[in-house]
Amino acid sequence: KIQSSVHELLKDWPEHATLSDLFRICQEFLNCPSTTPICRMLGKVETIFGIIVEWEKYAHTGVSLNAHYNPITSLIVSWRKLELASWKQVLINEDRKTERSIGKWWFHLFETLILPTVNGEEEDEDFEIKVVSAINIFMSQTTFGEFTYRLNLLKAFVCHIEGLKKHSPIKDTLNNIIQFYTMFQPQILETISLTKVDLEKRVNEVILLASWKDINIDALKLSSKKSHLALYKVIRKYRDCLRRPVKEYIESSINTNVKTII
Repeated sequence: KIQSSVHELLKDWPEHATLSDLFRICQEFLNCPSTTPICRMLGKVETIFGIIVEWEKYAHTGVSLNAHYNPITSLIVSWRKLELASWKQVLINEDRKTERSIGKWWFHLFETLILPTVNGEEEDEDFEIKVVSAINIFMSQTTFGEFTYRLNLLKAFVCHIEGLKKHSPIKDTLNNIIQFYTMFQPQILETISLTKVDLEKRVNEVILLASWKDINIDALKLSSKKSHLALYKVIRKYRDCLRRPVKEYIESSINTNVKTII
């Protein structure tokens, strides 16, 4: 509707820079794919709103775009509220990103474990040593966030191997490795859980502090910037937790257990 109104005005003033910019931005907005994130679309809507506000300062009734003021204001407010509602999912989204990143390892493990099993190479003692070394690197050089996902991926490959051969030495080797690394899983999960609970409280505080009941667009934009900054700090802390290497923790736990036994 805004673009249609501007198009009519351009018929009388085809070289008017403000109207041309407004028409162009409206077209860019309409050309955005349906998959475009709302935060990007919102930027264009706010730009359109800003141009309309400036236009109305000098426009007389015959060329006014005031009829579009309330609808576009309502759209911006509703999208800001939608954005606010989605913030409760920010830490869950980080978990999902971590889980999706595991997919690339499937091909490496398939080549390392399944192909040699199918080709009958698993009886070779050198092959077993290589597998133990490769899987230890795979598990010891991961992060807190990926640890459980990698462990589950290994368990899935054990099931795959069992489906190929019921009695397989490589299956027993993998089960032993999985059993070893499973000892560290509860503490790793607890560390992530405690961090997540604390940061979820901070996210809720950011949501409560976001003063988005106001329908003043400039106030909404300013509040959004402050809230985004606070939210980014929370997300960064959670990412730091998920990206923490497990190697140091595993080595520390092993040394502690050795001292206890001695």
